Amino acid sequence: MKYLYLIISALIFMSCGSEPTNIKVNDIIISDTLKNVGAHAAGVAVTLRYPEIESGNTQLDEILRSAVKDFIEAPMYENDVYSKPQDMIDTVFEAYRSLVEEFPDYRMGWSFKRDAKVVYKSKNVITFDFTEEQFTGGAHPIIKKVFLSFDTKRASEISLDDIVDTSSVFFMELAEAKFREFQGIAPDADLLAEDFFVYEAGRFSLSESFGIIGEDLIFYYNPYDISPYYKGSAKFMINKKDLGKNLKKPELLN
Repeated sequence: MKYLYLIISALIFMSCGSEPTNIKVNDIIISDTLKNVGAHAAGVAVTLRYPEIESGNTQLDEILRSAVKDFIEAPMYENDVYSKPQDMIDTVFEAYRSLVEEFPDYRMGWSFKRDAKVVYKSKNVITFDFTEEQFTGGAHPIIKKVFLSFDTKRASEISLDDIVDTSSVFFMELAEAKFREFQGIAPDADLLAEDFFVYEAGRFSLSESFGIIGEDLIFYYNPYDISPYYKGSAKFMINKKDLGKNLKKPELLN
């Protein structure tokens, strides 16, 4: 196996918030390939990208690093436990070897990517985009994206209820209106007829994947979350100014 470790140091300052944060982000890229398995197999390519973070706040560093580690080293198979990213890669390789040994004529190649990146940071908030893409056979790749935001002052993950009252009729109607706007669906159109299954118990269903980017909340639905695969992913955003008095912590959306 050949592997390549690249360390890209980048001090990221984005134009968000009234003053920049001093959080340093060093991107780590691990790329590894498995070839020459069996007579016909195409092999496996795995890429992991994740940030090493240093904020000067020990508690904040621990919670951010833990979130990144949980994503990058998430088990491939039940009961797997990894001590480092390479352990996950080796598990993928071993699964491929086992498949080729069982089916010597297997030809299809596998690919696997996990990408954890900081997409927004201010003096109060840091937001991650965790994206996983894998192809291990089948009709199409499996892609999943999750946004997570953290309060840099309190060193804690931000829940949607920290920001707004999700039981509010106003907020849920606003969310559905924004969803329709971003998807190009008329306010009075039947979402079921558009192949969107976004109602649960008669109520518009919010995605669990949400984050803070500047003055906006972003909600992201992965393929299959609320629609068939052919529809792809879906997202919508709500700006701070639209939330009005429903916004609990204005300082988080700067």
